[in-house]
Amino acid sequence: MFLTRDDRKISIIGGLLLMGLTLATGIAVYGVMRQQIESTLGRGLDVALQGKARLFESQIAEGLASTRALAARPFLVQSMQQLNAQPDSTSALHDLERNVNSLTQAGFTAASVSDMRGNKLAQVGRFSRNQAPSLPLHSHNNTSLLWDGQLILRTSKDVLDQDGRRIGSVTTKKDLPQLTRSFSKIREIGKTGEFMLCAPLGADGQEMACFLSKVDSVEFKRQMPRIIGGIPLPMNYALEGKSGIIATKDYRRVPVVAAYAPLGVFGLGMVLKLDEEELYSPVTGQIKTIALYLAALVIAGILLLHWLMLPLVRKLLHAKEIAEQTSAELTAYIAAIGKLALVSVADCSGRILQANAIFCEVSGYSEQELIGQDHRILNSGTHPKAFFTEMWATIACGDVWHQEICNRSKSGALYWLDSAIVPLKDNAGKIDRYLSVRVDITARKQKEIVLRERLKESACLSAIRHEMKLELPVDEFCQKIIAHLQGAMQFPEIATAVIELDGRQFISAGYDKEQTHGLQAQVTVNGKACGGLQVFYSESKLFLLPEEQDLIDAISSDLGRWLERRQAEQALQESHDRLENRVWQRTDELLQIGRRLSAEIAERRSAQQMVQQSREQLRKLIGYQENIKEEERRRIASEIHDELGSELTGIKAYLSVMIEHAQKMRMLPDHHLLDAADLADAAIKTVRRVITDLRPSVLDQLGLWAALEWYASQIEERSGLCCEFVIDKLAAATEIDPERSTAIFRIVQETLTNVVRHARASRVIIQVKLQGSAVMVEVVDDGSGITAERLLNPDSWGIIGMHERARYFGGELKITGTPGQGTSMLLHMPLGHADGH
Repeated sequence: MFLTRDDRKISIIGGLLLMGLTLATGIAVYGVMRQQIESTLGRGLDVALQGKARLFESQIAEGLASTRALAARPFLVQSMQQLNAQPDSTSALHDLERNVNSLTQAGFTAASVSDMRGNKLAQVGRFSRNQAPSLPLHSHNNTSLLWDGQLILRTSKDVLDQDGRRIGSVTTKKDLPQLTRSFSKIREIGKTGEFMLCAPLGADGQEMACFLSKVDSVEFKRQMPRIIGGIPLPMNYALEGKSGIIATKDYRRVPVVAAYAPLGVFGLGMVLKLDEEELYSPVTGQIKTIALYLAALVIAGILLLHWLMLPLVRKLLHAKEIAEQTSAELTAYIAAIGKLALVSVADCSGRILQANAIFCEVSGYSEQELIGQDHRILNSGTHPKAFFTEMWATIACGDVWHQEICNRSKSGALYWLDSAIVPLKDNAGKIDRYLSVRVDITARKQKEIVLRERLKESACLSAIRHEMKLELPVDEFCQKIIAHLQGAMQFPEIATAVIELDGRQFISAGYDKEQTHGLQAQVTVNGKACGGLQVFYSESKLFLLPEEQDLIDAISSDLGRWLERRQAEQALQESHDRLENRVWQRTDELLQIGRRLSAEIAERRSAQQMVQQSREQLRKLIGYQENIKEEERRRIASEIHDELGSELTGIKAYLSVMIEHAQKMRMLPDHHLLDAADLADAAIKTVRRVITDLRPSVLDQLGLWAALEWYASQIEERSGLCCEFVIDKLAAATEIDPERSTAIFRIVQETLTNVVRHARASRVIIQVKLQGSAVMVEVVDDGSGITAERLLNPDSWGIIGMHERARYFGGELKITGTPGQGTSMLLHMPLGHADGH
């Protein structure tokens, strides 16, 4: 069959078209595969690097927190103060060495303690050699990351006394096996994969020191430039506090794809990268095979073109229909996105060119009002100028900018958006427009703000109620309330507070009498109003009025109860003083009458009997007062447990549900949620400790002896004082009534408190025996020994209270001390009925 001229033309033209289409298709497939591989690996590198960054931040922060906590431990401060005062004290040095040796059980590989002159006092473990490669943490002095076969955190911290004076230093070494595994585990990324951890060097910061983790080794480069040939390395962006993905050349001048992220808290940078050659090897390795297939396809197409022209035309028409259908689907996708997201297009100067319907609905502006306007029309004033400077710098470079931003609608309401701005380029490759896609996240942000405010209010109430337990003057206590309350407000920088009590006024800095926009609550004492608490805002803000009003009401109620307690204590003390004065006056009168009139002996005896009765009444009054205090402590502990404890447990439950929900969605929980969960755990522990300090539950549940043994272990744990509790079998089998149990427990508690505060002892023994119908409790320490002047000091209210508790039940208390050898407290408590009952 012969071909006509037109057939030959069609065959040639069709063959050329087929060849061109085939080559274009092959090139397009190659380009798509290359971009897809680069995008997929880039996202994988970024996700892996972000996970490593969070791991490094948490592990290093935990190590620094452990060292700070160690430098503030009471046993360390007390031992170093004693050694600075008495350098030859072997007992203090022995205690310090014993406690330092126990630090390996707290997670430290090595630790050393030096005095204020730099002399080493004690050390446990072995420190790495000084020439070991290290990276300094510039935001934390005397702290560095070392590599000695593994990553090591080495930290030095000054030890300060109660007045903030330096009395020495502590140096710790902590191995970081989890970080070592994360740093060295690089093989699964690729043969050319590298993980870099760097710190800036020099005053200008143009050089850096780096740890390089490769597939087969870990290297240390002491001085590396951050910019080579005028091109910044990926690590330069990380050290400047930026994060992202970039295709560039590394320090070897080799093309790579790198993900970079900062450890901004510690001044470090991280880069995870892979060579482009290995990245594109799955594609380039198949180019020859693909070319052979394309050539065979072109030849076969040319040969069969004439015979298959008609079917081919039909297929082309069918392909056109499919393309049109795909275009329609794409248009539908874009329309669907427009129904859910705020979409707008702006020119290079930021003027709005297009805005979809949901953008107009959320902003409150019509499309005509938005067209031609700059995006500053939506500026809420929430973000600093640096926020928008960084945004423009990112999109001007052709990169996608993605952040959460707060805008203001036409009505003045604030709303939050999860925004992404994509630069659009023209045919010449220049940016001529910007496409913005935003999702409304106002509801989620409001929940986060509410949660933070509730946590601040709970912390404020906890701090104020802790201050209530201290013996503070009224003016100092009011100022502390104002300080805590200001910090708990939603806008503390513009909040001022004032407290009025019986004509006295306590105000915060910046208070203006002309302010009227605020909240207030009345302070009542014994059912009568004596003042009020007011909080003002210098600006009209949209704050959480009901919740902040509840906080102010709670603080006002606490302040009223505190004032009632102080008035009751003052009235009781005044009554005691008046009764004591009457006793002394009456005694003096009786003595004078006795000297003048010996015949009135009977009257004097009667007067002495009245004095004795008065003293007995005073003793009963003191006992009644102690019973009231114990009942009040039990009531306060119960209220804290039932109300604040349940509220904190509820907060913890909500946080756990939110974290679990994020994990089910396969999303990393927000670090604010994790921080809030940690704060809730700490608050629950604090509530439990406060309840235990007010009224140990073990005293009511397990009895006196178990409570004493538990309290001795608590003293040993808190202060490092070695406490030994010994009780004979007869005493252990004896049940003590609740009132005597409370009295014995409080006497031993006050004794141990004095030992911790004043005795400077290392060991204390508590012995309990049963002698006849009485219990003998003896507390002996090896401290400095109490002096006679302190025993006879009329202002030693703790010792006086111990004597009164014992006398109330017909008991006897003896305290003796030998300088340098310790102090002994012996309590004789009868089990029969006392006169006080």
